[in-house]
Amino acid sequence: IMYLSEPEKIYKVTIANRDFIYVKNFFVEIISDGPVSLCMRVHEKQYTEKNAAYGCTTASSSISSATGFGRKGIDYQLSSSDKVSFQLDSVFYVMNNGISRVVSKENDLLKCFPSNKALIKQELSKQHTEFSSIDSMKSMINWINVNGIKD
Repeated sequence: IMYLSEPEKIYKVTIANRDFIYVKNFFVEIISDGPVSLCMRVHEKQYTEKNAAYGCTTASSSISSATGFGRKGIDYQLSSSDKVSFQLDSVFYVMNNGISRVVSKENDLLKCFPSNKALIKQELSKQHTEFSSIDSMKSMINWINVNGIKD
């Protein structure tokens, strides 16, 4: 873990063979570089399991307060009887013409290339693009770069 007092002044951070840039208050990893780049940030979501009727539990992503908790793998136990677990999610950013946009679904990607919507929509269907898969997203952005789509 590294704390930087002025991260917006840093162009790129390289760790081993992975490159990171600062985008919208986060360091994101460059997954595919080119005229259109794909970047990714790993985000950790917190889910609190609450006791429900008949001894069942329900997962809730609501904000909970706690006085303390101890670590057990990736599960945490609040000081009360609530169980907290974390799930890693990938957040993708498409960078085009110096503008970065979060892309989590088809419409988000289509907004990045308004004059090529039909062509990109056709390729998304052809490739069966999954917006939660690194390889699938990388394949789509590589296709966009190979075909010279910039918008």
